[in-house]
Amino acid sequence: MNDRVILLAAGEMKRWKNYLNVPKHLVEIEGEPLLHRLIRQCRDSGIDDIRVATQHEVKLPEFATRIQVDITLKDHYAGKFLSTKEAWATDGRTFLIFGDTWLSATGFKAIMTPIADGICFVGRRGASSYTGCPYGEIFGVSFTPAHQQSIAIAAQKTGQGYGAKRAAAGWALYRQLSSTLAEDKSTETIFVDIDDFSEDFDYPQDYDFWQKRSKDLPYTAIPEIQNPAFLRQRKKVRRNNLLVGFTVFFFGLMIGWLSI
Repeated sequence: MNDRVILLAAGEMKRWKNYLNVPKHLVEIEGEPLLHRLIRQCRDSGIDDIRVATQHEVKLPEFATRIQVDITLKDHYAGKFLSTKEAWATDGRTFLIFGDTWLSATGFKAIMTPIADGICFVGRRGASSYTGCPYGEIFGVSFTPAHQQSIAIAAQKTGQGYGAKRAAAGWALYRQLSSTLAEDKSTETIFVDIDDFSEDFDYPQDYDFWQKRSKDLPYTAIPEIQNPAFLRQRKKVRRNNLLVGFTVFFFGLMIGWLSI
């Protein structure tokens, strides 16, 4: 299996307003640009196949490959995802991570360790208990080659206007996929909630407030056993084990009865 990480650094910049004279994915925290931090996290986790999808020339570490993307205002929602389609992994899992995100060790591990062999989103459904951000965020999504067609179809529909004026691209993709796959029992769309200092910076005030809160608040990573998505997956495994055990027990009784 050859997994691949694609960092999406082609987001909408109007809200950022070229704050600090850099794109938001290159804003620095503790002297390190967000995009470079994500690349380092990938390398530290053993991922060597790292692609950066961007519209602009950007200096990258030598072990990261740049992907040129073309996103127009008309197809911005679809283009953000579909422009990377040719780079999706063919014999491993593809991890799409938003390049303007600061991920804690917990958040990064959640993205890189899917809890099911399905389409797995990682983010925060609502306001952050740590950063003060009042809205939810999606930090990344991963999928296997078997799910690529579903991802492409859902992305295309978001580009046709599905929720485009009401939701960010990541949320539009998640909602479209959840709706499309609702009746498809063979594919599961999982959402893993991470509520810590992991954050996506959309506005300058997001960045400034994060810097302040990260210094003022103690940080405690949320244990996986408290995450509803992980608990749900564990319960599902237990249910499956019980079903297998009951089936074996019942089959044994039948064999015994027939042999009498």
